[in-house]
Amino acid sequence: MKWIKIRRNRKINQYGSSRKIFSQLLLPYNPTPEDLIRTVLHELTVKKGQVLYDLGCGDGRVLRIAAEEFGLHAVGYEIDTTRIQVCRETLRSLPLKIQKKIRIFEQDLFTADLNKADLVYIYGLPDVFPYLVHVIQTCQPDTILILVLYEPGETVKREMGIVIERKISIRNASWFAYIAKKMEKENSGAATGI
Repeated sequence: MKWIKIRRNRKINQYGSSRKIFSQLLLPYNPTPEDLIRTVLHELTVKKGQVLYDLGCGDGRVLRIAAEEFGLHAVGYEIDTTRIQVCRETLRSLPLKIQKKIRIFEQDLFTADLNKADLVYIYGLPDVFPYLVHVIQTCQPDTILILVLYEPGETVKREMGIVIERKISIRNASWFAYIAKKMEKENSGAATGI
C-alpha cells in the first residue's frame, strides 16, 4: 500500500470495544457538505504545505479536499475500520502526488497529539468537547480550530485555551463552522469574538 500510510495504534485494543462505542456515540458519522469544507478553507486563506488534522475523518472528504484543492498536508484519525476502508477507496482514485500528502491513523482521536497541526477539523456533538480538552491542549498557539455546527461552552473554551473568532456558513444551508484559535497560555481566558 504505497498510496497511503495507515498506522494502527495498539492502544485501541487496551480500551476494548467500550472505548470505540464511546467514541462513535460522541462523534457519529455525519459527513460535512463539501461546499462547507471548501468555503471554510477558502475563507481561512490556507497556505500550501500547512498541516490539517481531521479528528474522526470518516470517508476522507476533508482530507481529500484539503490536499487536492488547497495543497495542504492532511492527517486523519479514525477508529471505525469500515470508515477507514471507505476512506481508502476515496483516496485511491487520487494522483499519487496528492496521496503522499495524506496520512490516516487507525487510532482513537482522544489519544491524538496535535503539536504539528496548523488547522484542526472537528465535527462532534457538544458533549465531546470536555473530552477533547487534553487533546486541544497539545496544539501550538495560533493553531486554527474548525468546529462544525457546535461551539464549546465557555468553561471548556477556557480549559482548551481557545477563542472563537468567527462563524462561517454556506448559502442556503443550515451548515456552518465556528473558527477558533488556540491562544498563548496567558491569553486563554479571552472572550468569544463573535
